[in-house]
Amino acid sequence: MINFTSEICYAAEAVRQLSEHGQLSATRLGEISNSPVRWLLQILRKLTVAGLLRAHRGVTGGYELAKPQISLLEIVEALTGPVGAKGPLSESLLAKTEPIALSFRSQLAGVHVT
Repeated sequence: MINFTSEICYAAEAVRQLSEHGQLSATRLGEISNSPVRWLLQILRKLTVAGLLRAHRGVTGGYELAKPQISLLEIVEALTGPVGAKGPLSESLLAKTEPIALSFRSQLAGVHVT
């Protein structure tokens, strides 16, 4: 079983809610997704910087999807960086873990949140 961080879970739920409801303010999105708004704002910013969401300012502003289909891989990488074998591992251990990382990337890319 894979354990995703709370940040990834909140982000995936926010993207799903935006897919279902269209443009929403951060406050409304927090209400319907049961997410803490202060933390959600930080997550929404990362998703916007990554090009997954568009932010609109003003009284009628809010967030909306920037593209019709968003994968779980895109969400994970927007929040944590590229998925892959990394870290202070030896060359031989990196070589052994890279196929696993590639398979994991492929599987995450196949899960569409929207």
